[in-house]
Amino acid sequence: MVPIHEDHGGCDRDIAVKPRQVAMYVARHATDHKLAEIGTSGRYGLYHTCNGGRASWFDFAAAVFELAGMDVDLRPVKSDEMKRPATRPASSVLRSMSLELSGMAPMRDWRAALADYFNE
Repeated sequence: MVPIHEDHGGCDRDIAVKPRQVAMYVARHATDHKLAEIGTSGRYGLYHTCNGGRASWFDFAAAVFELAGMDVDLRPVKSDEMKRPATRPASSVLRSMSLELSGMAPMRDWRAALADYFNE
C-alpha cells in the first residue's frame, strides 16, 4: 500500500473511485503469516490466499481514508469515465479453496488487516 501523507502528497482532496468493481484484498503482513503456516504444514500445491470479505474499490478507498483520518471528497465514477489500458472485470473475488480443502483457517477479514496496517 502506498503511504498516505497528511499533506496528501500534493493530491487534490477530490478523489474519484469506481464503486462497482468488487475484489478481495490482502495485507502483506497477513500473507507472510499464512505463507509460513502453509510452508510448515507439509501440504503442497498451489495456494491462493487473500483476506476474507469483499469490497468495491470505493469501499476500500473509503476505509483507507477513514483509517488515515483524512477528510477527502470521495466520489464514485463509472468505469467508462476512467481511461484504462484494459477492461477490468466487475468482480474479481477469488476463493481460497486450497486453504479450505487442506483444513487451514481462512485469512481474517480485510477490514481487520487494514486496521492493523494503520496501527503498525
